[in-house]
This record gives sequence, structure tokens and C-alpha cells, in this order.
Amino acid sequence: MIDEDSNITAQVEEVEALSAIYGEDWVVESEANRKYIININSEVRLQVRLPDGYPSDAPPYFELDAVQLSGEDRATITDQLNLLYAENIGQPIIYIWTEAIREYLSIIESKEPEESQVTVDTSPVSQLLDASTLLAETVEDCPEIFHDEPITDRKSTFQAHVAMVTTTSQVSLVMRTLLSNKKISAATHNIQAYRIRLGNKSICEDCDDDGETQAGSRVLHLLNIVGAVNVLVVVSRWYGGIQLGPDRFKHINNCARNILEKHNIIQHNTGSSKESVKKGTRHKKN
Repeated sequence: MIDEDSNITAQVEEVEALSAIYGEDWVVESEANRKYIININSEVRLQVRLPDGYPSDAPPYFELDAVQLSGEDRATITDQLNLLYAENIGQPIIYIWTEAIREYLSIIESKEPEESQVTVDTSPVSQLLDASTLLAETVEDCPEIFHDEPITDRKSTFQAHVAMVTTTSQVSLVMRTLLSNKKISAATHNIQAYRIRLGNKSICEDCDDDGETQAGSRVLHLLNIVGAVNVLVVVSRWYGGIQLGPDRFKHINNCARNILEKHNIIQHNTGSSKESVKKGTRHKKN
């Protein structure tokens, strides 16, 4: 049985990832009591409280605040959430629950809820890196690498890169290609995480903090929650001399989430997330 400290650590990582995914729709009702609210749309919200035994062997307590739904619809959603938990015992469940509710609402309302817009301030560093510069020394057979716009906060700059990969050797190729660029190589940290589906349907996954303690595991946790596979995400950070505290993890997660959404890699599914996981090889910055 997983001890309480391990559950708390898993909860903290899940909360950070959910905050990055849902932005302003994720509300902390009580940090001390581990109570949170997800605004699914303007009229429906999911309230959850995380018990000590979650996620190892106890489900979150939940309440669906949706006065416009019929009793039958509420009962159907409740049954579906309980079934999804039973299929995913020991795994983070809140994202799966939220997207299951969202999908059910889209069916009964015949429309998708509007997604919140993410505003990124890129004006100070819009010319920091561009695709033509980054790919000038592309390695043969290296998967295509995509780059998001940089984000700057208090002189620290963050930029995400993503590539679709199917083998760990491709992960190495992508990292070598990225680090062949002088600006990326000079970044204070190049945080990476990947997940690859193997031929036997198991998942090979790994991450590298590159000196930013626990940052890689947070990005990997995000990939797990959204069900992303065959993908490598790298977030480069250029430290500006001012400590950002916990905000640095928020920016790293947001960068990763934004680039996954931009390239339609995030999977909004409600199926079981249980998969056999095999740890990969960590790739260190040279």
C-alpha cells in the first residue's frame, strides 16, 4: 500500500497539472482541506475533495453543481464517474472525470463549451528563437520539431518545443538537434518529458529535470493526465536573475500545455488510463 506521503506528493503534482490545464476554471476552495472546483461551463461545476488515501486506494469526494440538469442526467453522470474510478483505481482521476462530464454535456446540449483563451506576453522576446534558426542544423531522419512562442516573467524566459516520437532513439535525435542550437544549449535548463507507446501496448516514459528539481516529473505528470503518447516535450528556461519561486513551475506547465493544445496532441478522452509503464533512459544535457 502506498503511504500517505506518497499520496500527498501525487496529489500536489495532479493539482499543479490540473491548474495548468484548466487555468481560471480551476479554483482552489480550500488548500488546507484539499477542496477544489472545476468550472466545466458557465452553469456546471465539479467540486472535489482529496482524501488522504487518494489516489492509491480511495476516490475523491465529489459533488456536481448543475441545477439545470435533470435528476436522471445527474444520476447518469454520477454512475459514469464511479465506473471510471473503478477502471482507474490508483491513477489520477479528476481530469478523466472532468472530460467525461464535458463530453456528456456536449451530447445533451448539442454544443461544446467554450474553451478559455490563454494570453501569452511574447512581445519582449518574440525574436528570441524562430523555426528557421532552430532547424538550421537538423539531423537527418530527426522527427520534425515544433516551437511555441516564448513567455517572459521577471526577466526569465520560457519556451516549449515538441516532437512526435516513437522510439527512444528519436528522443535522443531530437535532443541532439535542439542542443545543437547555441541559444537552446545556453538555456539554464532544458526540461524534458516523453511518453512512447510500445508494440506490446505498454508505455515507455521518462523525464529529465536538467537541474530544475522536479520540473521534469511535473511535465511528465501532465502528459500522463492528458493521455499524450508518442510525444516529447522540452521546455527551455533562460534564468533572468530574479527567483520566481513556485511561479516557475506554473510557467513550465503552461508552456507544455499550450504547445500540446496548439498541435492537437492533448486527448480529450474518457477511457481507462491504466497502461503498463516502462521507465526509459534519462537524457542529460551535455
